[in-house]
Amino acid sequence: MISPRQDFNLKNHRAENRMYLQRATIAFFIVITLTFIIFCRVGYLQIIQHEKYSLLSRHNQIRAVPISPIRGVIYDRNGVILSKNTPGFNLTITPEQAGKLPELLAKLQNIISLSSEDIDNFYLRKKQTRAFHAIPLKHHLIEEEVAKLSLNLHLLPGADISASLNRYYPYHEAFAHVIGYVGRINESELKKINPKNYQATHFIGKVGIEKKYESDLHGKVGFLNIEVDSKGRKIRVLSQDNPVGGKNLHLTLDGRLQVFAHQLMSTHRGAVVALNPKTGEVLAMVSTPSFDPNLFVHGIPHAIYQELAQSKAKPLYNRVLRGQYPPASTIKPLYALAGLEQGFITPHTKIFDPGFFTLPNQNRQYRDWVRKGHGTVDLKKAITESCDVYFYTLANKMGIDRQSAWLDQFGYGHLTDLDLIGESAGINPSKTWKQNARKQIWFPGETISNGIGQGYLVATPIQMATSIAILANRGIRVQAHLLKKAADKPALHTEVVKLTHPENWDLIINGMAGVISDPKGTAYKSFKGVTYPIAGKTGTAQLIKIKQNEKYTENKLATHLRDHHLFVAFSPIDTPEIALAIVLENENGHTLIARKILDYYYLLKTGTIPVDQLAPPSEEIKTDAPV
Repeated sequence: MISPRQDFNLKNHRAENRMYLQRATIAFFIVITLTFIIFCRVGYLQIIQHEKYSLLSRHNQIRAVPISPIRGVIYDRNGVILSKNTPGFNLTITPEQAGKLPELLAKLQNIISLSSEDIDNFYLRKKQTRAFHAIPLKHHLIEEEVAKLSLNLHLLPGADISASLNRYYPYHEAFAHVIGYVGRINESELKKINPKNYQATHFIGKVGIEKKYESDLHGKVGFLNIEVDSKGRKIRVLSQDNPVGGKNLHLTLDGRLQVFAHQLMSTHRGAVVALNPKTGEVLAMVSTPSFDPNLFVHGIPHAIYQELAQSKAKPLYNRVLRGQYPPASTIKPLYALAGLEQGFITPHTKIFDPGFFTLPNQNRQYRDWVRKGHGTVDLKKAITESCDVYFYTLANKMGIDRQSAWLDQFGYGHLTDLDLIGESAGINPSKTWKQNARKQIWFPGETISNGIGQGYLVATPIQMATSIAILANRGIRVQAHLLKKAADKPALHTEVVKLTHPENWDLIINGMAGVISDPKGTAYKSFKGVTYPIAGKTGTAQLIKIKQNEKYTENKLATHLRDHHLFVAFSPIDTPEIALAIVLENENGHTLIARKILDYYYLLKTGTIPVDQLAPPSEEIKTDAPV
């Protein structure tokens, strides 16, 4: 046993020295190897990759600042500006230069008024914007705000006041539904556009012409190449690639007629469409009530938007494109033409109207709008006086599928392809349509209602205008459009209705002329004394069912349940220049409005009203005779 007191020296100095030398040698070779690798890498970067990294280095010093293109101006057919750009000032922030954003925003809120929506929109755009790009916080600063900010900019790092061009609509409500408006680009829109071309643009067309022709109006972004320091501050301008402004658009609208029609309709709910049947040019397109598009340009306050969106009058609703109304008796001339062409009636076919019609083996009476009836009625009288029983009888002979196929040729149930977005197709019913849409069979009584433009049949005002234009053109359809075309690119003309007996056109149009000129015509009182030739047709669309022995009493019904009143017309008769469609919701007075619009149109033709006089009071317009 070894005594614990014994002291042994267990170290082997020779072995330790050998191990140290081995480790030092390995470490030396590792260092040499790593140094060699580093030198190789440096040589590779400095010599072989010199050009690449030299360029990247310069990019660290040079920044491309996008320059927004000037948006195109929109004019009417006479060169009057309908949508333009006005100078203004915006408050912008470059986050990378701002330090602590919440602190900066708090300082700004103490200087000018900033809403929670302003701040929310700023943070949203921050996510969508590249580094070192200025982001707008508030648009359209007033003079007082510009002054306050200018005095405090030295205390607000990253904040700046920038000049810009803001969209402005000088005629406010009058053109809102056709011109539309621009608004801030949202996330869904950002995914659809070219992000590079919109780097300096914060607005995009939302509805109307502004949206339809966005690519033309926007233009091409430019770039300013600047040298910056390590903190991103501009040192000097190196070069500039100028933006390309958007195209200016000239529309077919006559601003004078548009504003005048809007004034007439401003206290009503409804729509007016006027177009040239020969060219397809839309002369006026009014939907009322309307709204001021300027409210939307810089972000409409939530409370105001809710008020517009929830209004029972639906001011945001484009009735011309989307309003679906029973065409009522305005459809009768088309059915009369079908009856002649298909041999169900002749010009001399007569029926006796006792005030009602009954289907064979049925007791239900389909009443005429004249309770005692029209007596003995032929084709001309049926159109002029709008005899329901005559067209009940014709509809029963034709059947629903023939009616549907005939209206199909005049565009019912189809989009007109007007150059605006959001159009509805309406409904041109048939047996197949009802089976597919309602999973029900078609009933004979529905054919009778369809024969006077009621029941399932609905159409938009633009469809009614284009269909009456086809009638005015004797079967030729001209594509309706709002963008004025070059002389060498006329609108497309297509023969959509070809008659075996072309003289039938004149028979129908003669009956429509009687609506205006015959003392018993349904529009005679409003057009009494008119000096220009016009063919027209009135219509009354019933919204509620009236029982067999019940009388329609308008003043006992809630306003929204009262009849719609419609009117279609064209003039002159032989060489039509204007086709008109009017819908007045839940009230009468449609023919009186039509008379004033047509009188004003003919007054414009004389050249007595300057092209830039867009707002003459309606009471100053003289007509050929009292209305």
